[in-house]
Amino acid sequence: MSQTNPPSSNATTIATTTIPIPQPPALPLLGNTQDVDPELPNSSLQRIIAQYGPIVKMAMLRRNLIVVGSQELVHELCDEKRFEKQVGGGLQNVRAITGDDLCSLKAFSRLISTNQHGTYISSTLAIAHRVLMPAFGPLSIQGMFPGMVDIAGQLVAKWERFADHKINVVADFTNLTLDTIAFCTFSYRFNSFYSTEPQPFVQAMGRSLKVAGSRTRRLPMTGFLYHKEDQIFAEDVKLQHDTADEIIQKRIDNPTDDKDLLNTMLKGKDPVTGQGLSPENIRSNMVTFLIAGHETTSGMLTFLFYYVLSTPRAYQAIRTEVDTVCGREPISLSHLPKLKYIDAALKEALRLNPTAGAWTVTPKADEIIGGKYAVSKGQPITVVLAALHRDPKVWGDDVEEFRKWYARLFQKFDFRPYDPGYQLKVKSTLTIKPVDFYMRVAVRKDAAPIAVQVQTAHEEVKPTAQLTPAPTPQGCPLHVLYGSNSGTCEAFARQFLAESTRHGCKGTIGHLNEYPSGGLPKDGPVVIVTASYEGQPTDDACHFVEWLKTADAASCKGVSYAVFGCGHPDWATTFMAIPTLLDERLSACSGTRLVDRGLGNAAGPNLPGEFEEWSKKFWTIMSDSGRIGSQPEESSLQLSARVDSSYRTTVLRNKHLSAAKVLSTKVLTKDGAPIKRHIEIDLGEEATYRAGDYLAILPANPMDTVTRAIRRLGLHADDVVELTSSGDSSESTLPIGKQMSAFDMLAGFVELDQPATLKNVRFLANLVKDDESEKAALDRLMTTEVYEEEVGKSRISLLRLMEDHPSIKVPLAPFLQELLPIRVRQYSISSSPLWKPNVVTLTVGILDAPHLSGKGRYVGLASSFLDRLSQGSLIRVTIKPSHVAFHLPPDPSVPILMFGAGTGVAPFRGFVQERAIQKAAGRAVGPALLFYGCRAKEEDLLYDEEMEAWAAEGVVSVRHAFSKKPEESSDCKYVQDRLYHDREEVRTLFDQAGARVYICGSPSMARGIEEVCIKIASEAAGKSEEEAKAWFKRIQAERFATDVYA
Repeated sequence: MSQTNPPSSNATTIATTTIPIPQPPALPLLGNTQDVDPELPNSSLQRIIAQYGPIVKMAMLRRNLIVVGSQELVHELCDEKRFEKQVGGGLQNVRAITGDDLCSLKAFSRLISTNQHGTYISSTLAIAHRVLMPAFGPLSIQGMFPGMVDIAGQLVAKWERFADHKINVVADFTNLTLDTIAFCTFSYRFNSFYSTEPQPFVQAMGRSLKVAGSRTRRLPMTGFLYHKEDQIFAEDVKLQHDTADEIIQKRIDNPTDDKDLLNTMLKGKDPVTGQGLSPENIRSNMVTFLIAGHETTSGMLTFLFYYVLSTPRAYQAIRTEVDTVCGREPISLSHLPKLKYIDAALKEALRLNPTAGAWTVTPKADEIIGGKYAVSKGQPITVVLAALHRDPKVWGDDVEEFRKWYARLFQKFDFRPYDPGYQLKVKSTLTIKPVDFYMRVAVRKDAAPIAVQVQTAHEEVKPTAQLTPAPTPQGCPLHVLYGSNSGTCEAFARQFLAESTRHGCKGTIGHLNEYPSGGLPKDGPVVIVTASYEGQPTDDACHFVEWLKTADAASCKGVSYAVFGCGHPDWATTFMAIPTLLDERLSACSGTRLVDRGLGNAAGPNLPGEFEEWSKKFWTIMSDSGRIGSQPEESSLQLSARVDSSYRTTVLRNKHLSAAKVLSTKVLTKDGAPIKRHIEIDLGEEATYRAGDYLAILPANPMDTVTRAIRRLGLHADDVVELTSSGDSSESTLPIGKQMSAFDMLAGFVELDQPATLKNVRFLANLVKDDESEKAALDRLMTTEVYEEEVGKSRISLLRLMEDHPSIKVPLAPFLQELLPIRVRQYSISSSPLWKPNVVTLTVGILDAPHLSGKGRYVGLASSFLDRLSQGSLIRVTIKPSHVAFHLPPDPSVPILMFGAGTGVAPFRGFVQERAIQKAAGRAVGPALLFYGCRAKEEDLLYDEEMEAWAAEGVVSVRHAFSKKPEESSDCKYVQDRLYHDREEVRTLFDQAGARVYICGSPSMARGIEEVCIKIASEAAGKSEEEAKAWFKRIQAERFATDVYA
């Protein structure tokens, strides 16, 4: 229903017809307050704008609020003739801390006014404005540069002392910005880097800002409920004021000629009135500078380092720019204009996470904005910067990516994440900062000594602590590096490291990103075990790979190396892409290859065995070259198990997984069909995700499998086991020194159903005592042909071999050492954060089928774990972002084509759910075709009722392919058949409407879709098959996103 308003005399549009501003459903009394997370309000507003569109109206207790997030609307709001700044909410409450300061000034026009007689009036704020403006001119800022270098030098010195330790990035950048502002503007030293405790000023400031923000959410007449909080707030404000007063009084008692901001405020006179600033106004602005300057800047720097460490190209570009512009010289003012990439990176960090996330204006008169939305005089309109900075009309489809890519820090250090699996989490006071973001720093081997330039100050700098260097290990050095997303390559790497001790080596282990800019060790062999992820490096190898791609020809001279790669041959175009690249580039950069590259087939049954065979070749070459002895020593890691049958406990930790709660679980398939479940999981308030992402889950072995192992090992389920070690156990993945039940240890730490390797068979054969027939049977299995036929193809596990040979006594500790550590499993999320921002759903097929050996059943480790969950179950999970292309276009009007089979429909349910929520909120959504394959409608058609409802709303059109009953799906048996059947509609959406294509399913389905696309293109354009293939290869990277699972 439209309404007609007279156009504003100030409006730039001539439109007179207006439409209502979209608004989420409001609750009585509370309005829309429940739609906004009080801990992360800007994130909530960003989500609401994504759902309802670029302008949204919200009822917030005492007032209505309009929020906007598009460049088109914000451009209008920046017209100062029509709109003026409004200070309200949390910023208004901050005035209790900062007083009458320039930052919380409502509008510049309020600085100067006239009385009723037309007499010129100049307020205290106007005087402060004119006195302080010259202090922020370019020359004044340049004069602060030596002080900035001084404080930055203290950070450099600290990181140099604590190289390779866990660095609290937020805390260190908070200290950096606070100390820099205090020293450069007031010549005052907080000396934050010389104390292990946070500054009391910073703690008080953080608490008071949080209360200032939360006060806006208090219900009327409830102030008495916050007496304790208000008392602490008053004490914190007093501490900040007292700190400022102390600095001021110290300068008054000890005057200087410093041309800093404090002297400007103390001595400066207003050129108009001749007046100076009052002590109260000096204090107000001093507190403001300390709060506003250091809080936002420290957040920006922390976000910058998060994004740079997550974006290898950006990291290498910044490092190269610093080396090119600054070299080994001390950073100077002349360098700064040349650091264009760093400047762009800072702006990009602010684009993605503006630390001051919103600002508010109000119309000076009734207005019409966007040509159709009426807003009244005095109505608060808040610009949500995180939404504005993601407007796809300005920024394109890749708005979530860090795309544009502290010079001194990059001149001195290499950086890497402390936890490669860390996903960005944000906390909010009045500004936003990352939560729990840590990194490691390492002094660059080519770094020049940089003297810390200390400015003379009124406070004495405290001496720095010295660290005792770690002892140098003795023995033959060896360095094992891995690139691993799922944990398989890491497990192999740790297995290799353990084996190295038997050959007299003293090894180290780490991921490839620990060498983000080269500098591989030359004192011993470097062994690399890595996989590819859709042709890209794994998360913990991406920085090293990016460096190696362009490394110079002599950068690896003196490095001897060996590479083992894991890959799945169904990904034919990217099979072994990264292991091959590493092997070839290391050689091209003058490295010495010790052994031919190993190839591990992840689709085959003998991946661990292939790694063992490659390892043997490596050790043989090492032995022949004289680097190690000819006979391996007994392992220095000798475990023994102490069993206590009277005690129970459980110990399980993993640093990048967090607790999540199962809210509900239900079976989707009909009786008699293989079970597929829908599971709803609460991730907790700090978690964020996007439709199309994965949830990584730490599972446990099936109960029946664990029971079999306990029975075969001769244990009780509640026996308490404590593993002890006589050798170096620092890299072991077993819970050494922790007491826990036998059941928990076997359930949660090792892969019990992993196919047995030749090494496992040999281990079992060596345990045979006197039974010659038993020994002969196992020796027979160790011949390659028999092993592949009777063990490999049948996926016989070590446990099943032990059951087949019950007379062999197998001790617990050696058995555990033979097995791989349990790995996380990834599942596509089948929901949208617009539905519930902290809740995900999974669509899981439960694997429970007759074992290939014909003995018993094979039960999927992860799927059976999920099948056992019930409401209230706690599990350990983390969000894993999917490939950058496998997300919805930011503009919901872009058409999408989706292809999936079975549980491959999971991400597309999330896509369609998001589009449905956006459409229900009034947004225009583009056409969406879902091609979905399953056995039959009455067996395993998933989410049929939901999809029918969304289809009725015009959100999606579902095209089925029933493999058992193709007659019910236009005679189309598979998804690719249905694609060809509906090819004209698909071609129209793809060619004329710019549709994006998404594929989720098996490799064979993905290949089938590719073949049909090539066929359609060939027929439509009269191309040859080769021409059509070339066209498809070109367009694939731009418009296709594929998530293929084995």
